[in-house]
Amino acid sequence: MSELDRILSDILFDEITSYTNVKETNIRKQVKAYESQSSLAIRIGQNEFSKNVKENFHNKCCFPSCEISDKNFLIGSHIARWSDRPELRGEIDNGLCLCLMHDKAFEMGLFTLDIDLLVSINTERLANYGNPINRIKEFNGYPIKQAQTCVNTDYLEHHWIRIGFRP
Repeated sequence: MSELDRILSDILFDEITSYTNVKETNIRKQVKAYESQSSLAIRIGQNEFSKNVKENFHNKCCFPSCEISDKNFLIGSHIARWSDRPELRGEIDNGLCLCLMHDKAFEMGLFTLDIDLLVSINTERLANYGNPINRIKEFNGYPIKQAQTCVNTDYLEHHWIRIGFRP
């Protein structure tokens, strides 16, 4: 991490209060930037899956008390990940509508859902985070918002294995 990266990180995370003795750094004023062509895999059907999952949850984050309903801040998230379970990629009951923060927290295993679709917080992992992320612990044991098509709880096992959750 460069000195500037460390300073910015400290400022963003309030780890220090002032920088009166900041060293001058040699920052390049220009970098080489160009275009290149390559062949890459794209997710066919992901947009439709995401749209249908969002609609399934009435275009609202399903995390308890989350009020995010702007489609630009919602994700149709897979319970059993796209890369891990190709046969479940388009299954709407393998999806949760989550806002950007709750999607990332779910992916990182900061929380999962139990067999009754109640939020189950990983307090050990969550201890590494401050506000607002660690506020999700307030919702341990709360149910997610209901969907039109129920989440298939069989798919939760794949998430549990990946994050090391033991129900």
